[in-house]
Amino acid sequence: MSEFSWYEKVSAADPPLQGDLIDSCPVLTFGDSPRLDDSVEQVQLVEILQQAAGVQMVRAIVMTQACDIVQGHVRSVILCPIYHLDDLKSLWEEAEARRGNRVTSASWGKYTRQLKQGMIWNLALLNKRTSLAPADVSIPCQVVDFHEVFSLPLQFLSHWVRVSGGDRLRLLPPYREHLSQAFARFFMRVGLPVEIEL
Repeated sequence: MSEFSWYEKVSAADPPLQGDLIDSCPVLTFGDSPRLDDSVEQVQLVEILQQAAGVQMVRAIVMTQACDIVQGHVRSVILCPIYHLDDLKSLWEEAEARRGNRVTSASWGKYTRQLKQGMIWNLALLNKRTSLAPADVSIPCQVVDFHEVFSLPLQFLSHWVRVSGGDRLRLLPPYREHLSQAFARFFMRVGLPVEIEL
């Protein structure tokens, strides 16, 4: 492993840790927002929510701090969805077309530069990993999306990665801390209702 590598490969036997990329992770999700009206009572709301809940398989990255996981300070871990940059490009092109914007290589280049500079608050860009060994794990550039956040019991996730039987990549320091910083910046944005007057 070279100095300042972005990732290390870990086996299925390794317990989950901050920065683990889990290719197929079951998470609880909700379908379309249920239609509600003023006549719906509290008990019914709970039933409606239960009916909307489901399990979806997503590519995810563990966001909970490594120290909290290792020291057993958390019962559940936080995960965010992660996409290949090419998948994001397809979604971006569709969104641009819906807005009536022309999609060009120059506009995509501008978008990816903003992404790389951390100017798109809800996304974080991770470097690719290239390996010459056929049995090793390679991935293209990845994009972490902070708009959707999942939570799973740590005990369940530990069992899930163990029975998956496959190697996975783990984001290494200082890159995982840099990702945590981007995650914190996304949530700490505060717009003031009244400007400060000097």
